[in-house]
Amino acid sequence: MKTELLPTTDPNALRYAVDVLRYGGLVAFPTDTVYGVGALAFHREAVLRLYTVKGRSTDKAIAVLLGREEDLPQVASELTQAARRLVEKFWPGSITLVVTKHPKLPEAVTSLPTVGVRMPDHEFARRLLSQTGPMAVTSANRSGEPNALTAADVMAQLAGRIELVLDGGRVPGGVPSTVVDCTAAKRNIAQQEGRPAMRNRSGAVIPGLLLVALGAWLLAGTLGVRLPSVATLWPVALIVFGLAFLAQFFAGGRRGEGLVFTGVAATLLGAFFLAITLGRLTWNDAGRLWPIYVLIGGLAFLAQWLARPGERGLLVPAALALAVGGATLALALGLVRADVADQIIRLWPLVLIVLGFGLLGSYVLSGRRKE
Repeated sequence: MKTELLPTTDPNALRYAVDVLRYGGLVAFPTDTVYGVGALAFHREAVLRLYTVKGRSTDKAIAVLLGREEDLPQVASELTQAARRLVEKFWPGSITLVVTKHPKLPEAVTSLPTVGVRMPDHEFARRLLSQTGPMAVTSANRSGEPNALTAADVMAQLAGRIELVLDGGRVPGGVPSTVVDCTAAKRNIAQQEGRPAMRNRSGAVIPGLLLVALGAWLLAGTLGVRLPSVATLWPVALIVFGLAFLAQFFAGGRRGEGLVFTGVAATLLGAFFLAITLGRLTWNDAGRLWPIYVLIGGLAFLAQWLARPGERGLLVPAALALAVGGATLALALGLVRADVADQIIRLWPLVLIVLGFGLLGSYVLSGRRKE
């Protein structure tokens, strides 16, 4: 069998993938976690092929991915209140909910009375799933081998075994989804696919790091170590605060990209103010170089987008802030001729117009998170 490789940007990729799946084929595609390989959930023979292709034991259930919440009743017979709350809060996202399966769901998907269901936070994956309906999807790797993070990884392990690989670049998540059992009275994080059980305690990262930093500072004082004054090193606290937010983002399985914005912004601001307190810059510079704050905001938006590339709308405020900040910083530093600077200053209301169009573009690019 020859495995075809198509970029997700190909205008025919989506339609061709749907045709392959409807004829019982297997298709690998990017999600918000790792690359997955899937079959139509109600096509028993195709689902059974997934076990063969992966070299996976048939006693291990396969999760079902959805592109729309409206498809959930097709695979789940009932939902607990806990499951409904998790759907509202975390879908789309890298969380798989274990729910009571629908009696019409093939035994090939799961021989248990339950099934794992998820809606990926990935635009192309949801578009595909919205057209196909529920799909049985598992990670696109041979059992026991590393997860596939790129289409090349998929081809290296599954070429000649499946019909089609859709190349969407490197996946943003890089870790499997977290599985939560919603059938019990008390929710339980069961496991990450192919990984041992793990409790999410990432909320302890920020206070933990701050306490370590504070303790180290106080210990140095009690041991007689001579340190610069608090007036000099207070920006270090801002840097530590920012790094703590970034650490929590990674400790939490790369969820909550808002932590990245705060972390990057706090770290860069702390570095800027530290340069002032250490005498590399003056407090007059802090006012004169105000465009640096705009640039920091742009870099923070850009970092947040890198943490969640599917949110294309973040590129608009990032580009605007970097462009406006860069231009105004050039003016502040005298890098632009006086006559040109005067013209730019006269046309400053254009910034408001561009910002308005930028916000509109952000809305259009982001789209609605749930299709």
